[in-house]
Amino acid sequence: MKKDRKYIFFLVLLFGGYLAVQLTAKKPHNWYLSLDYTSKEPYGTAVLNELLPSVFSSVRITGKTFYELRDSLKPTDNVFVLAKEFNPGKEDISAVLSLAEKGHNVFLSAESFGQKLKDTLHFDINYNFFGLASFRESDSLYITFNNKLKANTVTIGDTSVEISNKYYFRTVNQQNYFSEFATDSASVFTINANEEVNTLRMPYGKGQIFISTIPAVFTNIYALGPSQKFASTLLSAMPNSRLVWFESYQVGHRELATPLRYILTTEPLAWAYYLCLFSSLVFIVFEARRKQRAIPIIKPLTNASLEFAGTIGTLYYQRGDHKNIAEKRIHFFYDYVRTHFFLSGREIDFVEKLSLKALKPLVQVEALVNSIMACQQANSISVTQLTDLNKKIESFYLPAEALAKAGNPEALAKAGSPKNSEKTSHRSEGSSNNKTQNVSTSKS
Repeated sequence: MKKDRKYIFFLVLLFGGYLAVQLTAKKPHNWYLSLDYTSKEPYGTAVLNELLPSVFSSVRITGKTFYELRDSLKPTDNVFVLAKEFNPGKEDISAVLSLAEKGHNVFLSAESFGQKLKDTLHFDINYNFFGLASFRESDSLYITFNNKLKANTVTIGDTSVEISNKYYFRTVNQQNYFSEFATDSASVFTINANEEVNTLRMPYGKGQIFISTIPAVFTNIYALGPSQKFASTLLSAMPNSRLVWFESYQVGHRELATPLRYILTTEPLAWAYYLCLFSSLVFIVFEARRKQRAIPIIKPLTNASLEFAGTIGTLYYQRGDHKNIAEKRIHFFYDYVRTHFFLSGREIDFVEKLSLKALKPLVQVEALVNSIMACQQANSISVTQLTDLNKKIESFYLPAEALAKAGNPEALAKAGSPKNSEKTSHRSEGSSNNKTQNVSTSKS
């Protein structure tokens, strides 16, 4: 894990640098024709939304349709629609025509219109795809108001509109134009430099309908440029009363489009839904941590050597094999002598050396060795012989007996461990060697 820390640190540093660059980088513009009144992108209409109150007495933006508001509009309200594609249903067409017939002014601006509306109002639209304008985005064409009378202004209803100025727009934003329209019921309102009609005015009942194929002229990119006056002049053809902007035909209903709409719009269900989400998140956060299974407690193995030896001894004793038990006791005795006193048991003066090194009386050692030899030579031994041998061996392992008989109580208090016995035996062996050398010297 420690070796991987540098790689983790490098990845975190790299991700942090990327995140910092993304946060500090300039956000690119979105050049989509959104026509959204809240958007400040080039083709949004946030600027138009701010300018409309200076042209009309008040402005209302609604996400409903003509059919939904057909009976709730005021008699003097102006109807305004901006859309990339305006394709209303049969009910909406009937509703908007009914509004115009009652005296409302309707302004519809879109790049394309539904076939039902075109058939109802008797017009058609072409798209100038193969023209020069389609391949020269940087070029622009001017749009001007139709002026057959060559006058500076023209009166439309009770409004006087300037028509002499030329307003320049990018060619890609004015490629749609009216190819057919009823000349007896519709009049040309604006045309471009190619004499292509892009806005019609149609009297309908007590009101009038304006149809335009250039919705881009109302967007931010032109509302802040030299041609900003064109949009306000175009809209000034409608009376100075409240404007109702139906945005639903471009951005749709600004309502929740999720299948959970009913739950989210019902407060108790919404709270229950959010609580479930929060609980699930908390569960994931705490349960996603790496868990280690419980470590089982392993009891250490018990030292059962004594119990095992007791069991084996009892087994031999019950079988009556006293000879075998005696041989094992003798074997362990000689192993003890060999490791502690460095005597193999084959020495000629084994008894004397063992007595000196072990600080045992010579009589005790001779009796022990005689018992060992008797048991080894016999084919079988009795319980009494085995018991006698065991007592003599056990008494030999007690160094205190020899020290007590020697009359050394201080050494008796320190005695009791094999190490002390071993040290004493080494000292005894050294002293005995010295005595032996002295005896040999005197003899010589």
